[in-house]
Amino acid sequence: MRDRLEQLANERVPGAYRAARLTRYVLIHLDLAEARARELADAWHTVEWRDSSDYSDAAMRQALAKWAERTDLNHD
Repeated sequence: MRDRLEQLANERVPGAYRAARLTRYVLIHLDLAEARARELADAWHTVEWRDSSDYSDAAMRQALAKWAERTDLNHD
């Protein structure tokens, strides 16, 4: 759709330029969101396991601390 809207924008179809630009923004943000979700997958999994009683609270805390060190997000 992005490519088609850009083609229409090049043909000066009214509204196509703005639609193409907004589509590019959406795709950029989707890519960023997918990357963050992949980065968070282990943390989410750890909490899920704790909440389903597969992990103890201590095991969850330890796993989250390791995740934070590994992903360099331990700013707390």
